[in-house]
Amino acid sequence: MAAEQERNSAPVRVAAELSLELKQARAELESAQNAPGLSGTRSTPSSTAVPVT
Repeated sequence: MAAEQERNSAPVRVAAELSLELKQARAELESAQNAPGLSGTRSTPSSTAVPVT
């Protein structure tokens, strides 16, 4: 029974860590979208584009 608890505890810890990281990433994304003067999309100037041949 102790071995089974040990096997189950690792995935539970991983899920908890990933949940926290996802929550933090969502908060960062939300604050970046609300920041004045920052664009949500990035674009490169056409003068720096390299033509594909």
